Amino acid sequence: MSTLDTSLPPPPPGGEAASLASIGSAPTSPPGVASRLGSLLSLNFGGPGWITDVFDVSVSLDGAPMVADNGAKFTVPWTSWTGQAPMYQRDSVVSGTVKVSAPSPHAVTASAVQVRVEEYVCLLDPFVTNDLRSVSGTVAAEPVVIEGTREFKFELDMAEVEGWRDDYVGSMFAIKHSLVVEIERPWWTFNVVHYEALAVYNQDESPAPGVNIGRRPMSALEMDEAVASEIRAAELAGDDDSETEEEVRGRLEALYELEMSRPSNVLNVADFPAAACSFEYDTDSCDMVEGAVVGVLRIQGARRAVEDIRLELVKSERIDGDVKESVLKTVSLGRKSE
Repeated sequence: MSTLDTSLPPPPPGGEAASLASIGSAPTSPPGVASRLGSLLSLNFGGPGWITDVFDVSVSLDGAPMVADNGAKFTVPWTSWTGQAPMYQRDSVVSGTVKVSAPSPHAVTASAVQVRVEEYVCLLDPFVTNDLRSVSGTVAAEPVVIEGTREFKFELDMAEVEGWRDDYVGSMFAIKHSLVVEIERPWWTFNVVHYEALAVYNQDESPAPGVNIGRRPMSALEMDEAVASEIRAAELAGDDDSETEEEVRGRLEALYELEMSRPSNVLNVADFPAAACSFEYDTDSCDMVEGAVVGVLRIQGARRAVEDIRLELVKSERIDGDVKESVLKTVSLGRKSE
C-alpha cells in the first residue's frame, strides 16, 4: 500500500482521459485543451484536495427519530439541508458511525478525525452566522492512512455542555444545529469538513406556570425585607415621627393587597372612539394547545356602535432594533350591536 499526499497522481489512462475530456470540452477545442482539462479534473483523485474534497464522508446515526426541517434558508451550509433532520434533546447522547472513503485506487493520509455538534444562530438580513456552543470528540487522534473505506464510531454527550437551545426558525433569524465531521489534512492542503443537519427540541413536558410570570406573589421573607427597608429609610432621613414596625407592615400589606386585586395586564385600545377601551387579563403565559387567555374587554363611553370584536395572538421577533410580527391565531367574538 502506498500513500499519495505530496504529489499529483500520474495522468489517467487514455480511455479515462478521453471520458474526462468529453465532460467539459467542445468538439472544436484546440489540440491539447482536452488533455489539460482531464488533468485538471483529476487533480483531486488521491491528491491534495485543492478543488474538491479528497474524501467522501457519510454519517449513520443511531436510533434518532426524524422530524421535518423547514429552515432551508437558514441552514449553513445549504447543501446539508434535506427537508428533515434527526431529533435530539438537550441532554441526548449523539452516537453513530462516520464512513470515510478515499478515491480508488489511492491511499490518503488523514492527520486526525473530529466529530462535533454545533449550535449557531443565523440572521437573514444581513446574512451572518454566529456559533453559540458545541460539544466535540476526537475519533482518530493520530495520523491514519485511509485506503478504500474506513469506519469511525463516535459518541457525544450533549449534557456535557449547558445552555443548549431548541431549534427555532423565524422570519428574521433562526437557531439551528449541525453535526460536523472534520478531517484534518497536512498544512499545504485543506481540511475536509462534512455537515449534517440536526434538530434539538426539549421533548419533556414543560407546562406554562399558570400565573402571571411578570408579577408573582410576595413571600413572607420579602415582606419582612420590605418592612425593614422602610424603617431604615425613615431612620436615615431623621424622621422622629416615623411609623412603628406594625404600622409600616400594615400599610405595605394593604398596598400589596390592592395591587394584587387589580388586573395583572391591561391592554389599552387607543384607536377606538370611546372614553376608555381596554382588555384586562391576568395570566400572561399559557400552553399553546390546551391553554386559554381569559380576560374582560371594558368599553366606556363608546361614540359609535361596535361592529365586530376580534382577539389576535401575535408573535413578535425582535433583533438588532428590527421587529417582525406575525399573527398566530385570531378569535372572533362575533358582531355586536351595542
